[in-house]
Amino acid sequence: MVPPNTRKTNFDACNGYHSIALDPKDRHITTFITPWGCCRYCACPQGYIASGDVYIRCFEEVVSNIDKKTKVIDDTIMWSPSIEDSFLQAAKWLDLCGRNNIILNPSKFSFAKEIVNFTGIEFTSTTVRPCPQVLEAIKGFLKPGTITDVKSWFGLINQVSTCFRVSRENATFSRPIETHSSGLITWTTSLKKPKLL
Repeated sequence: MVPPNTRKTNFDACNGYHSIALDPKDRHITTFITPWGCCRYCACPQGYIASGDVYIRCFEEVVSNIDKKTKVIDDTIMWSPSIEDSFLQAAKWLDLCGRNNIILNPSKFSFAKEIVNFTGIEFTSTTVRPCPQVLEAIKGFLKPGTITDVKSWFGLINQVSTCFRVSRENATFSRPIETHSSGLITWTTSLKKPKLL
């Protein structure tokens, strides 16, 4: 995905649905009642089941011709061989997003770094590994007591699973989910510490 020995730049879009304007003739369909009167959306409604799909498709149409990038939903990582190339690449991206009403989160912007975190994965000049924050969250995860807790645990494990061979170890952890349908689980001593940490 990201070539070694490159400079990496991250962008994260925010308030995405608000960047998709609704056709004025269709806005009446989104009318809703409040204590202060009727309101309607002028942009794609957040919470509407199709909004995410429309946003992702529109965003992808805007940026599909940009090279040296990987995009996951609204997070983007770009790479270039030098700081100068990174600058030109970032300027082009910012201009393209600005012209298409794509709002970017300035607090998540990183420019021409050798090490960046992208979707919970840390990219260095020579390696790809889980970011330290996710590993710490896994190590500090409290003993699960419900199926919801176990699903949260697996969410963290799945986030880093591309960096480890965990299928055999995961089989041990998934047994409580398969055998208990009451919502409660039995957390045995064999499940206490994952082998991958």
